[in-house]
Amino acid sequence: MDLPITESLPGFLLILVPEACSDEKLPGVVLVHGGGGTAYSEWVKIWNERGYAAIAVDLEGHVPVPKAGGPSEGRHWESHAWSGPVRVGFFDDITEPLENQWMYHAVSSVMLAHSLLRSIEEVDNEKIGITGISWGGIITSLVSGVENRFAFAVPVYGCGYLYESKSVFGTYFANENKKIWDPSNFIHQAKIPLLWVNSDHDGHFSVDITSKSYKMTKQNFLLLSQWLHHIMRASKARLTFFSAPL
Repeated sequence: MDLPITESLPGFLLILVPEACSDEKLPGVVLVHGGGGTAYSEWVKIWNERGYAAIAVDLEGHVPVPKAGGPSEGRHWESHAWSGPVRVGFFDDITEPLENQWMYHAVSSVMLAHSLLRSIEEVDNEKIGITGISWGGIITSLVSGVENRFAFAVPVYGCGYLYESKSVFGTYFANENKKIWDPSNFIHQAKIPLLWVNSDHDGHFSVDITSKSYKMTKQNFLLLSQWLHHIMRASKARLTFFSAPL
């Protein structure tokens, strides 16, 4: 399946390029946050410390400034004036025209963030990957099948076959119309290496659908971590154990 994605609305992003230690260009990574999240500066810095140029793009109209009175660990962030469509439940905007749906703009924004990172002279365009967690993992899975300029993809928790999940997600995504956005429609087209990451203790994405997604891809690796709970914040998600420079 192909998506007619050409543009997206303005958003908020963070991009940092570490100082190169030699004349060699740097690898890069696009970071995709989870539901209710934003572009986390600490996530960008973690990858910078490992020698990557990194870009984190906000997909829900947020900036990384906690709302007054919100929880300190918050998934409650201030909004900005240039936001496009916001996420409505679990593809609950599916009856809207395609170009007005949140997922359309989320995927577009990630692809445009990739293009922006590629435009930086210090970055090696052949060594740019993508990783995302939870909803960001769903988007990463989908993008891996439609954006073959990436060098690798690492979906964490999020995957395809959402409507078959043993968790409550299986019910949320069961609507036939919502399946247009399920990554299972796209991941078989992936031409890049994928590392699928999940846990035997994740309460949202059951292991069976991660395994099924893994089997759909050709250059694939699967990591199931024991006791890794569904943690959203980049500083706690332990997303760096696979981040050795390419």
